[in-house]
Amino acid sequence: MSNLILALISVAIIVGAITAFAEGSLNPQGALTDSFRKMEQRAGDAARTEMSSVSTTVTLSGARLDWRIRNLGQAKLRDFSKWDLVARYHGSGSTQLQVQRLTYTTSSPPAAGQWTVTAIFAGAGAGAEIYEPGIVNPVEEFNVQATFSPVIGTPASNAVTLAVENGVSVTAAFTN
Repeated sequence: MSNLILALISVAIIVGAITAFAEGSLNPQGALTDSFRKMEQRAGDAARTEMSSVSTTVTLSGARLDWRIRNLGQAKLRDFSKWDLVARYHGSGSTQLQVQRLTYTTSSPPAAGQWTVTAIFAGAGAGAEIYEPGIVNPVEEFNVQATFSPVIGTPASNAVTLAVENGVSVTAAFTN
């Protein structure tokens, strides 16, 4: 009888160990599957995103850049605070190259070292957007305004790059 009790306890311990091992090996599989699913979704978003520079204008004696961009892709562009704007330009009064990553702000006009989206348009040459305000839908255009310090020098070849949340970017050359 004591052998039977000892055998039942041994079997229970073995079943418990097998169950714990199986559960421990399945949890990482679920996390890996979720990770692949998110990666595929992000790659799909990037494949559906395309932007094109429409125009650039430097104002305020080289302190401000107005940049019009068109959403040529199929993805909606949103969450401006998760975007990056990087400028490479020659500062006024020096030949030294300036490289700045500007900070997003909702204030318009933006302070020095900041950028913002000032307007979203329904399309090329069209008026203000009506459908889904605050989101740049396909074929819509938007205006980015950036303020620099030191100001942009003249004449010099400069470039600005905007990268959206999914990593797709657009670059434009500009001069003062």
